[in-house]
Amino acid sequence: MEDLKSEKISLLCAVKYCIWVAFCPNKLEKTEIAKGTSEPSVKIITHAFWSSLIFIIASIALGYAIAQLLNWILQGSIDILTRNLQILGAVILLWATLFVRGWDIQTFNGSNITEKVNKWIFRFLYCLGTVIIVTSLSL
Repeated sequence: MEDLKSEKISLLCAVKYCIWVAFCPNKLEKTEIAKGTSEPSVKIITHAFWSSLIFIIASIALGYAIAQLLNWILQGSIDILTRNLQILGAVILLWATLFVRGWDIQTFNGSNITEKVNKWIFRFLYCLGTVIIVTSLSL
């Protein structure tokens, strides 16, 4: 098996691989197998790509809906609320980014319950921060 860490990949090839992961995962999987990768993880990346897009779209839709509801309820000056929501959203996004653990809790196959909880908390905080930011921008 060849050492893939030292392989140089051109920018064009990297872009092609990124497109393949999203739209043609089988092509990238075949390339990985041909290069000697023992367990291709293309489908994991593809699933993460599309499921994260769904989470973000849902977060944006929820933030926008909350903003419309707040506009309807408050019907007036909401400058202070907007600023405070922007600050709160930024704090939550930064908190999620700094909180998430990686190598220090990682197991060989990633099936540890602690790793899963770590990922769930990170995703929840990130979606919550996104909802709050979108709400503040939509007011």
